[in-house]
Amino acid sequence: MSTEKYFLDAPILPQAKNGVLDKSEIQGKIEIIVPQYQNNSEGDTIHLYFGSEKKSITHTLNHLDDITFYFNKDEIPEGNYVVSYSVTDISQNAIKSHTTNIQVVDHVTSSSFGKNCFPAQCVEDVDSISLPVDFEITNVEIYAVEINGSNEMVSQDTSLIANGTDKYKYRALISKKGSNGNDPIINHTFNNVEWTRDQSQINNTDLPQPQPDEKSPTKTDYAGYLYATLYSNVGVYNDIVVTLTMGEGSVSKDSDNTVSFIPIAQKAVMYVYNINREKEIYKIFQEPQPYNFFNNLAAKLRPAKNPNIDFDTSELTYNFKTTFPNGYTNVVDIGKDSKGPLTFDQYGKVIIQAVINKDDGTCESYEYKLNLGRALIFTEGKNLYFPAKDSTSCENINPDSSAVSLSIDDFQKNDKGIAINNEFKNLYEWGLFGNNEQIKNDLRFKVRGKDGAYIIYDAIKNEIDNSHDAKGLIICTKK
Repeated sequence: MSTEKYFLDAPILPQAKNGVLDKSEIQGKIEIIVPQYQNNSEGDTIHLYFGSEKKSITHTLNHLDDITFYFNKDEIPEGNYVVSYSVTDISQNAIKSHTTNIQVVDHVTSSSFGKNCFPAQCVEDVDSISLPVDFEITNVEIYAVEINGSNEMVSQDTSLIANGTDKYKYRALISKKGSNGNDPIINHTFNNVEWTRDQSQINNTDLPQPQPDEKSPTKTDYAGYLYATLYSNVGVYNDIVVTLTMGEGSVSKDSDNTVSFIPIAQKAVMYVYNINREKEIYKIFQEPQPYNFFNNLAAKLRPAKNPNIDFDTSELTYNFKTTFPNGYTNVVDIGKDSKGPLTFDQYGKVIIQAVINKDDGTCESYEYKLNLGRALIFTEGKNLYFPAKDSTSCENINPDSSAVSLSIDDFQKNDKGIAINNEFKNLYEWGLFGNNEQIKNDLRFKVRGKDGAYIIYDAIKNEIDNSHDAKGLIICTKK
């Protein structure tokens, strides 16, 4: 999301009526309220400006409510004054507020201004006040976001989840035409106020139109703002522009910011197959398997709600994040143009994400948590099969010093479901040995037994071969 510099809410002057401050209301001091702002904390310094005068205070508590300042004034000249404030935190990061423009006059007697009231509590009907009909929408901006029911400041990298509740919060400054925001029109009800968004190809059920403020949908507040929110029920990867249109002349203004929505991650399954025999040798796994992996093994994600259907590769992009070990970047390969097939290169734990960007600008996300824990390595040599008492083993047959022999426990099914026979009973069919016909009908392996001594294990029959001439293939794994 892109956004301009964030501004805090403008200060409030309860003694003023519709931007006009009568000297008779001052009575020796001017009251100015700094509205409670997000993330206020101990050590913040507030600098308040009334015209050319400045007053400062430093927080000694966290999470303060509205803060009231008083400027002692026995006499103040008539004229126009700009009131604002800035906040500097303990790290010397500063942020400014919007301004409140005040006109000081001597003895206003017109009853059209009605009763004095605090802006947030004022219930007086001020629509009868003579206000200019020529107006402009100075700007439409995002001033905050609502996440899990709490307001938060907006930043450059803020992106909301498309959960139907988190919202971007917009406000539009309405001011006198030609004033460039320096003369806001406050507490005024306008006709034909309409908030809309682009991306019209997305229906309003999935991406509702911006929702105007429930309490005052067409009436500006004490600072001249109209408000609206935007949420989504679907992910949207295209930039969304919000527009405010109002008045008989259909004055309109686009938002300064564009936004998008991150889709909620849905559950995926993993379709694993022999990369050379995809339609013949395959299996659908649930998280976090497969645990065993080897060359010629490939995979793709599918939606858990429809596990027999592939994603459209024209819409699909894979990415992944390694969660263990830290720093590993080559646990999986996500294929050309990040569209698969997925292949497994190294042990580790990863979260694989399939992002589906549809033609209408909406998007879906599917996630799969994978734990690769046992690499199976077959090194073909002159001899394929070895007796149990032969000295040949993974520790001396493979030039990779990290290679170790497998045990019978690595093969036999277990409750954890991660044994080789749990996942890939016929390793020849799954492609570990290529197309070697000699191996096809003899899947016996030289492995360590329960006591650590080598034995010959028949993986298809799931039994130990104690015959005097028994021999087995040697498959290795890594430490």
